[in-house]
Amino acid sequence: MMKKEISINSIEQLHELKFIVKRFKNIELKLPYLNDAQNETWEELVKKEYFSCGCTTGSYFVGIGILCTLVYIVYTLLFELPISIKIILITIVGMAILGKLAGLLFAHFRLLRVIQSLYYLRFNKNYKNT
Repeated sequence: MMKKEISINSIEQLHELKFIVKRFKNIELKLPYLNDAQNETWEELVKKEYFSCGCTTGSYFVGIGILCTLVYIVYTLLFELPISIKIILITIVGMAILGKLAGLLFAHFRLLRVIQSLYYLRFNKNYKNT
């Protein structure tokens, strides 16, 4: 599927961003109930979560995997057991994959919260367009 750009002019168009599969290469927010500065601020929030790659969370998980392997190495040295390179590699690669997936999932949940906030702003009677 070819990725395309989307210009969001109505609250209903936000629904198109809720899919896990990323279909757009660029997002532009032009909601009529927000002024230009507000649209720009919200657009940055939407883009940050929509285009998130999960790399930061993946790197945290790799760090935890490395700590686990260090504990494993110390344990094997203390009890004079053979060190398994397979276990070390599986741990680090597994944690990287798990972290990447967790990062993507967390970003998707944050995106859903941003979209929910935009819905709320639209339907909140006390909201003022300043």
